[in-house]
Amino acid sequence: MLLDDLLISNLGLRRRYPAGVAPLQMIARLAEECGELSAEVQRWENLGTKRQKLGEPDPVAMAKEVMDVMRAALAVAEFYGLEAELAAQLKRSIAASLRDGFLTEAEAGAEA
Repeated sequence: MLLDDLLISNLGLRRRYPAGVAPLQMIARLAEECGELSAEVQRWENLGTKRQKLGEPDPVAMAKEVMDVMRAALAVAEFYGLEAELAAQLKRSIAASLRDGFLTEAEAGAEA
């Protein structure tokens, strides 16, 4: 599952870089990663000079920036011990979308 893989990835990062895990450092990292994702979106949408500087859209680069944002946000949840609540919130969100008709049983899978 994606969330489990992100948690494992973050564990590796915390072991590799044990400094820099204070909440404000994590928020600064999240903001930086959001900026890098924004640059990739601009590149894909051909806005500004990003495509001229970076070339054609690269799915690998975009996926990396999305992953970096997700890992940085997840680090905040981990710092405050919210992993179980985050997983539960995801399940509640899926259940609500299923209940309200925005997801089918097949789309919701075992998560509902």
